[in-house]
Amino acid sequence: MIIMRRIQAFHFSLFSALIAALLVAGCSYTIDRRADAASCDARSASIYYDEWEYELSAESHTVLKAFQNSYKGCNLAKVRIVGMADSVGDEEENLKVSQQRAEVIANELAAGGWDRSRFDIIAIGKRGAEVDGVKKTMRRRAVISVEASPS
Repeated sequence: MIIMRRIQAFHFSLFSALIAALLVAGCSYTIDRRADAASCDARSASIYYDEWEYELSAESHTVLKAFQNSYKGCNLAKVRIVGMADSVGDEEENLKVSQQRAEVIANELAAGGWDRSRFDIIAIGKRGAEVDGVKKTMRRRAVISVEASPS
């Protein structure tokens, strides 16, 4: 019984030492944050909304933050944010909600450190939401397009 306890204590000590070594090694690990040309390619992301909504959901925050983080180490040349609406309602209300969608995203990106002077904010309302009597689906959104280069 005493031998079993000593073996267990030895295994516990060995395991503790291994965990401690991994933690210390983890502290010295660094990530190279220099961007390469591929990570700075022009890309876009879409943030979708419920009808008449313009605030970001928790999921939208996550998507937007991941998109923004994908450009770490890049020089932003231009950020275009286009707010859109579906064909429900009148043009004035749709234009207003489109502008709000684009502005909320611009504010979030600026709060995350992006230079707002690089932003081109466009609201198009329901223009283009219906073509030849056919309503386009998934139209309640904002599209963020980025042009960047490596730093």
